Amino acid sequence: LLTAANDGSVCLWDLRCSSCSTGTSKNIATTGKLLHKSGIFSMHIDWDGSNYDDLFICTGSKDKTLAVTTLSSISLGAKCSPFFVSHHHTSKVGCVQLQGRGSTLVGSASDDGSIAVHDYRVNTVVANIDYAHNKPHSVVWSPYDKFSFITAGYDDTIHRWDLRNVSRTAESYCGHVPLTTKQCKRIHRPCFLSIPNSSHQYILSGSENSSCLSIFKIGSNSNESTQNDKVPVYSRGNLPRDCGDVGCIVSAGCNAAIAVDGGEVLLIEPQG
Repeated sequence: LLTAANDGSVCLWDLRCSSCSTGTSKNIATTGKLLHKSGIFSMHIDWDGSNYDDLFICTGSKDKTLAVTTLSSISLGAKCSPFFVSHHHTSKVGCVQLQGRGSTLVGSASDDGSIAVHDYRVNTVVANIDYAHNKPHSVVWSPYDKFSFITAGYDDTIHRWDLRNVSRTAESYCGHVPLTTKQCKRIHRPCFLSIPNSSHQYILSGSENSSCLSIFKIGSNSNESTQNDKVPVYSRGNLPRDCGDVGCIVSAGCNAAIAVDGGEVLLIEPQG
């Protein structure tokens, strides 16, 4: 198990071993200040093989940096040193996500108002998007299209981008945030979703003060003349009573696990 914390460290745990007195799992390693000098706000992991050098860990920090390292380096503890560090952002890096599937690309979102795509193989920023959101907090790669990713921030719109041309959005989606919500103050990270018996791909998102899930259909604005129009909600589902709002969403194909304010995790499978 890997965990990241506000002290700027990443901890590696062995869940097979625990303390007889406290029941706490065995801590194998804890990184030091060579990784980050301030709190870690986001961490993402990608596995591309069968050993410690094939597991890549990307972290975003309040120290304004994005770092990529391996599990082999994490296991060194305080001597852990990332093989890639980006100083592109000028404020907290609130979200990082490795593209995965053998790719060396990583997306990031920062409080400085920018979204960036980095290539850690050649140590460069391959795309930068400024002020698409009010403090962007999410960047999510599509599992179906290597050029596609979505972003979100503290506003009422989700954007989808084509990495080959980030001068304009591929599509924008709205309607999931209630009109009564004057200002978004919480993170609601969207995700990609597939639905059984459907040839389309979808985006799933919660929103502030809505107590529901919203689904958008990708490709609804396929006509060039409507590209600037925002895609409305395709389907909406209310959460059970007393659940509150959606917190974290993790999807795998057509299934999704949703953490809600009430403290529960719901497993859902939208039907086509």
